[in-house]
Amino acid sequence: MMYVIGQICGLIAWILLLISYHAKRENKVIFYQILASILYIVNYYCLGAMTGLWISLFELVKSFGYYKTDKDEYIYFFTIPIYFLILYYTGFNLVDMIAIVGSLIDGYVLLKNKKTMVIGGAISYFLWVIYDAYFLDFSGVISDGFVMVSNLVILIQGYNKYLHRSSIYTVRSLFISKKTVDVIEKLDRQNLDRCYRWDKDKIEDLTKKKKYSYILVKDENKVIGYVNFLNLDEKMYKKMIKSEEFFDDFKSKDILNWTKNRKAYVNLNAIVLNDVYNNKNTISKIENSIKRYINFMRRNRYYITEICSFAVNDLEVTILEQLGFEKVRNITNECFLYKKEI
Repeated sequence: MMYVIGQICGLIAWILLLISYHAKRENKVIFYQILASILYIVNYYCLGAMTGLWISLFELVKSFGYYKTDKDEYIYFFTIPIYFLILYYTGFNLVDMIAIVGSLIDGYVLLKNKKTMVIGGAISYFLWVIYDAYFLDFSGVISDGFVMVSNLVILIQGYNKYLHRSSIYTVRSLFISKKTVDVIEKLDRQNLDRCYRWDKDKIEDLTKKKKYSYILVKDENKVIGYVNFLNLDEKMYKKMIKSEEFFDDFKSKDILNWTKNRKAYVNLNAIVLNDVYNNKNTISKIENSIKRYINFMRRNRYYITEICSFAVNDLEVTILEQLGFEKVRNITNECFLYKKEI
């Protein structure tokens, strides 16, 4: 009876996790995931998998720390000894060590870029599949195996795109169409956290009718990424430079049309790329396109004096530093203000 209850709890927990990924409100996401974690704890208890039980309980508590603070890296490294305490009290056998290593890998890669997350996730869930199989936890094998296979598929697709990298190119866009705005908004939803993206109306309001606002990154005719430039009023630009928080609260009047023989202060507002294409070759093409953009503007007597940018992911940090941008300050542990004088 305990075995059957454990299997049912594991299956329901997996279903709740899938539901949580599609919940629109944050409190519902949290509710479903807490409920799923509790059911996983019951699942491991019923199957006698005590290491899995204590890891699930500890990670439920640790998740509250992640949710309530922005100190994810500190929380992860300071809580590593807890995993070894769990291992000590549950026995130093191979199968328990597999679960511990799987959890440590999973926690570590969540602090890194998306590619590392996918690779680490595949390894972590493979180890958990072994642990689940040892305790005949078939619901766990199915759910963890599903995630592992999903990550492997993502990696294979990314590898295939990398093999076809010669088809990727960039284009400096004079104006953007309504269709392109739709693509940009979709790319934002897929690749940026909610607090760092605009809705479609704001994209159109600030950039649709402004020339030279975008560099588009394309694979054949498909837009797979973009770089967005905003020609700012000097007063607004200086306000950004002084800001201690992430700032993109612009109005139409703050975005100027390009005027020849005038100094320009530019916000490199976003560098967004479909994560499947995130490789050295594509990044190099984006870097070169930004260099060409600056040179093009100067040749046409649009004199960019200074550029600033809030980098909110590893892609933007990498490109800005490769282009010689200077870090002004850390805004949060995932957002940094950069600037470059031209």
